[in-house]
Amino acid sequence: MDEKRDVILRSRVRLARNIVDYPFAPVLNAACRKEIIEKVGSALQANGYARRNDIDNTVTVHALSEENLVSREFADDKELHALLSNDDANTYIMICEEDHLRIQSFADGADLAAAGKRAFAAERLLNEKIKFAFDRELGYLTHCPTNLGTAMRASMMMFLPALTMLGRMGDLKSQLEKIGVTIRGLYGEGSAADAYMYQISNRLSLGLSEDELLRKIEAIASRIAEDELRARNSLLSARRDALTDKILRSLGILKYAHMLSGKEFLDCYAYVRLGISLGLIDSVQLTELDKLLYEAMPAHLIAKNKDAASDTILRDKLRAEAIKQRI
Repeated sequence: MDEKRDVILRSRVRLARNIVDYPFAPVLNAACRKEIIEKVGSALQANGYARRNDIDNTVTVHALSEENLVSREFADDKELHALLSNDDANTYIMICEEDHLRIQSFADGADLAAAGKRAFAAERLLNEKIKFAFDRELGYLTHCPTNLGTAMRASMMMFLPALTMLGRMGDLKSQLEKIGVTIRGLYGEGSAADAYMYQISNRLSLGLSEDELLRKIEAIASRIAEDELRARNSLLSARRDALTDKILRSLGILKYAHMLSGKEFLDCYAYVRLGISLGLIDSVQLTELDKLLYEAMPAHLIAKNKDAASDTILRDKLRAEAIKQRI
């Protein structure tokens, strides 16, 4: 197993862009929203992108949000908005979110370069037909001032159980804030670090080029991954019996529970994932376990059985069944 791949799950590059001669998205009227959607669609739909016609379905769009493919704000938005994705399903373009455009591209593991390449390829296609709001001193003009400059967020999803258990996350957050990097939970700003999952990203985008930002976040994430791997060894040495017991009990719950709440699942998932990385569990594949991080979420379960929307007991039973099928 690639040890750092076990720590860094996914890379994402997000670009915020606004089109000249339109107000920012929060004050757009329906006519302007429709115009923007049509402009973006005409620029991209002949170049391997398709409009998602299923986001009017509340369950579907929230399932996309659970996978971090769209923001929670986008999923909750009741105004006219749209979503485009490419054929490879690694680039998603939210239209009329906080900004006119949010271009998000993803890559597995620690590969911001690949994610950035895809995001900027989409931007170039748009740039051929659309003029973005840009100032020579401030960079791209965005709804939120922290996005000025490149208006780019480079982020990595990281699994940091040992640093959390050893109480080191507070110091790490303080250190990173001093150099313009932020740590957030599984679903970004305002969310908890469920399952010991964190998003590490640049806090500001003014004053550095896109390439400099990508290299900075990659280097920082690599150092954090090294610290996490050392912390895991320290944790195992200091608490081997207690940790092994917790990991194997968690595996037993995932394998045999008849009902499983979302919180209990996330707790067990994290310990089983740690157990795999420490070599204490060899009967579960990491790739199969990671699929459950989304498949066991509420909207994904409701998509399979609409009655689970109002029946939490049914949802907990469906979650337990979905897990058994994977592990």
